[in-house]
Order: sequence, then structure tokens, then C-alpha cells
Amino acid sequence: MTTKVRVARRRTANDDLTRLYDRIAARADPDTAFACTSAIEAHTADPATDPSRDTPRDDIAPGVRTPNFRGRTAIAYRVEAAVEVLRIFRAAQELGLAD
Repeated sequence: MTTKVRVARRRTANDDLTRLYDRIAARADPDTAFACTSAIEAHTADPATDPSRDTPRDDIAPGVRTPNFRGRTAIAYRVEAAVEVLRIFRAAQELGLAD
């Protein structure tokens, strides 16, 4: 049986989701935006079952991992006592993870 690790999202990751929702709602519609951001929220819990499976990205910041979600969205997280979701960003977005 696999042990799950607690997952927490930083405020920056929540802000990223809000901005993404607003952008999609403006370009498509609120239902599409809700479906997309809900799927991303569900995916942020995914590292809880095996947080070490994604490739480390110490070139970005120590301990960061950045799996892709549906090709154009990445979820940056770090594993310490829990999985900490740092940012959720779309293709070509500045990461801002150095701090």
C-alpha cells in the first residue's frame, strides 16, 4: 500500500490558478475555465502518491520538480515534510522560483 504525503499550495499557486481561470474565461467561457482549473487542481494532488517520481529541477531552485500537465501547463513543487505546490504556470511564463 502506498503512503500519501500531504500536499499544500502556496498562495502564489492559488493566484496562478485564479489568473489562469480569468484568462480562459475571457477567451472562451466560464464553464471551460472552471473545467480546466478544476482539472489542474485535481492534478496538483497527484504528487502525493509518489512525490519523487518527477525529475528534479535544481537548475530552477533547490528541490523543485516540474511535471507537465496536458503539455502546456507545469506544476512546480518541492518535497520536504509535505509536497508544497509553488507555482502553476502556462507555456513561456516566467517561473519566478529563485526565492
